[in-house]
Amino acid sequence: MDSEHANGLSDGNLEEILLPANSSAASQAYLTHLTTLPLPTLLAEPAVLQTQSHHLTSSLTSLTHTSYPTFLSLHQTTSSLSTSLASLESSLDNLLTTSLPALEDSAAGWRERTEKVLLDRRKARVVLEQHDKIRDLLEIPMLIDTCVRNGYFAEALSLASHARSLSAGTATSPLIVTSVLSEVQNSITQMLLSLLATLHEPNRKLPALWKAVNFLRKMDMFGSSSEEGQHSEEQIALAFLGGREGCLKASLEGNSRDILRLVGGSGLAERDKEDMARFLKKYIEVWREGVYDIIAQFTTIFLERPPSSTPKTPTTPSAPISSLHPLLTTYTTHALTTHLLPLLSQTLPLLPISTLPSLLTQLTYCATAFARVGMDFRGVLGGLFCTAVASAVGGELKVAGAKWAEKVMNALGDASPLSPTLSSNSNAPRKVKLTLPSQWIIAASLVASPPKPSPSTPPGAAHVPPQVLASYPPLAEHTNALLGVLNGLRLLAPVEILAELLAVLDGVLDQGGDALLSYARRVCEEGKDQDEKVIVAAGEVYFGVFVPFMRRFSVFHQKTMDAQRLVRARVLAVVIFATSVLYQIYAFVTQPARLEDLVYAPHPYFLMAFVAIQIGLQFCWIVQMFHSNEPSDAFPLDIRDVDSDRALEPAQMAYVPYFVISNICIVPPVASTLAWGWDHPILSQVFTVSNAACQLYFVFFALHSSGKYEWTQKTRLTHLVAKSSAGVAVLYMWRAWGVLDINSWRPALQQQVHCGVLFLLLAFASGPDPTLGLCLLLDLVALAAGNTKEEWRFAFFCIIGVLFVVVLSDWMLAWKNRYAPRTSPIDPEDEESAFHESPFQDEILMSDLRVENPAIESGRS
Repeated sequence: MDSEHANGLSDGNLEEILLPANSSAASQAYLTHLTTLPLPTLLAEPAVLQTQSHHLTSSLTSLTHTSYPTFLSLHQTTSSLSTSLASLESSLDNLLTTSLPALEDSAAGWRERTEKVLLDRRKARVVLEQHDKIRDLLEIPMLIDTCVRNGYFAEALSLASHARSLSAGTATSPLIVTSVLSEVQNSITQMLLSLLATLHEPNRKLPALWKAVNFLRKMDMFGSSSEEGQHSEEQIALAFLGGREGCLKASLEGNSRDILRLVGGSGLAERDKEDMARFLKKYIEVWREGVYDIIAQFTTIFLERPPSSTPKTPTTPSAPISSLHPLLTTYTTHALTTHLLPLLSQTLPLLPISTLPSLLTQLTYCATAFARVGMDFRGVLGGLFCTAVASAVGGELKVAGAKWAEKVMNALGDASPLSPTLSSNSNAPRKVKLTLPSQWIIAASLVASPPKPSPSTPPGAAHVPPQVLASYPPLAEHTNALLGVLNGLRLLAPVEILAELLAVLDGVLDQGGDALLSYARRVCEEGKDQDEKVIVAAGEVYFGVFVPFMRRFSVFHQKTMDAQRLVRARVLAVVIFATSVLYQIYAFVTQPARLEDLVYAPHPYFLMAFVAIQIGLQFCWIVQMFHSNEPSDAFPLDIRDVDSDRALEPAQMAYVPYFVISNICIVPPVASTLAWGWDHPILSQVFTVSNAACQLYFVFFALHSSGKYEWTQKTRLTHLVAKSSAGVAVLYMWRAWGVLDINSWRPALQQQVHCGVLFLLLAFASGPDPTLGLCLLLDLVALAAGNTKEEWRFAFFCIIGVLFVVVLSDWMLAWKNRYAPRTSPIDPEDEESAFHESPFQDEILMSDLRVENPAIESGRS
């Protein structure tokens, strides 16, 4: 066991014992092989190894003896190889330390010497390869200039877009591209200037302007918005208006210079005034054509363009049309107030009256044409021509008056000039000695019996001068001069200047009358009896015939004003009457059901009957307002043919304001049924009291106290309407008080006395005309017969009895006065008719003063 254990131990550690630490792989393989051998083989292994060792030794000895020359040669070769390797090592060391750095330095110097040449050659090669492209790129600015000069703007923009696209792909553009882009930008700037110059060129029509504006939009040179927030489209529109405004100024400059040259002159002769009128007509025509073209072109280009006509970019949205329309409105106002109206205001007052109608017709047609594009300035022309006509006619009237006054003062012997214009133009020597009237103011054949105005002479036509004026040649010449001035108004006679011309005419007549009066006084002091008769007759003719004849057309002014008042009164009365009637009907239909709670209330049927009578009277009163001797085919509100003596009744016109105010006061409470309801009794009372106060004020202070509107055939309807309306107003007021006194079932004696005193005072104050008293009596009957408590009904019956006596006495007194003998032989109506039959109140024929120009008719309307 011990021996086996020892053998096993020795076998297990044999490999470890025999294997050296630095054994090779072959040794390890052999030892591993030994461990696999069985013991007999392993025991025989040393002998095998010894045999092999002897065999190898003998083989090696034999090899040595047979191959020693080879070993000697090998030794020599090995020695030579070692020497060669040492020499090679030293050579390599020399190469690495000396030759290679020198070679590297030489190569670096060669690269530095040849790099510039290679770069130039490479550039030249690239230029040669890209020669065609570079030539095309360099020709872009020249091509753009050529396109701009020849008007090929679309091609120029395409070339510019192509040039910009070359630099879009790189962060930093090449110098050649930058240079080309700079030249392209200069060319595009020249194109912009060319397009803007197109907008400033005169006689450019719509196609050329449309083309220029479209290219300005495509260029987008103004940016999406300016610093002031204006859109690029607005800036293009401003540039367009600025350019066309310059063309308009240039076209107007010639005529404007000629007109201003004449305006700045010290004195204008008739030929100068005619030239000014001719230049002004040309100016207006040029202005009309220019401004109308600008408006039409702007509207077509900017306001009526289709949505797809304007190119849009991501940064430039299309401007809304609403922002462009104010530009056109502002420009048209500027063109009107800068170029036309100031020149008209300067020149029109200097022109003769004969040239104004044609100018007004031209301007009216011009304004009518502009009205189609929204620029109607006909309303401005009225004031300008009114001023011009007033200035021209007033000046001519003053000149004619100054001539007459100067002629009279020359006969008087006064050398003081009355008219600076006449004194500067007249170089004739002035007389200092009195010239007798028989020598100059009257016809020589009539000196013995100078004619005077006769009251029995029947008046002739209103537009024909009296024949007696022909007996006094200077006065007839003065009449012809004034009539000639007034006849100039036939074609252009604005009604607005009538009052002003009347004042001027009165001043002229006053000036001539003062001169004639001074002359008459001196003649009476120094002349003979016959000369005194002549000058007295001349004075009577001047003041009694000439002055009334010249002032006849002032009657038309008064009647025109009255007719205008009548038209306003008619319209207002109809509107208020219709509104009041409708609301009162509405109030009757919507009566509340709580009438039994009232202390006193008028009977509904009595009230409806009373209101129906009042409405009927008011309707007849309004019909009378429309009653006149107009033609059957005339419109009722036309003022041209209204006979104011029949239609404009004074009492009726005086009552119109009270009629309107009272109906306005009654409409609010009736409209919301306040006069009949329960919601707002205090407010209802305020309106009803105001209504009654207005009606009673007119009855007592206008009809009775003034004495101008007494009961006559013409005024009786006004009396009936006013007093019946006052009665209804009092009844409405008592109806509203019934709501306030709803808790007062038993009236105090003081309340009954106050009620009776109020009714009696109103009845007494309205006497002797019993109309208002009768209306108050009907009010009391309606209150007594209505839904009234017994205590109040008894009080109303007592007041009815007393009031009936008062009304009966007023009736008897009025009856007595009506059929009593007259103390005056002349009726007031006869006096009025006698006044209207006066020869100096005849109405002048309107054919002499009525405006025939349709333009001024439309302006007046």
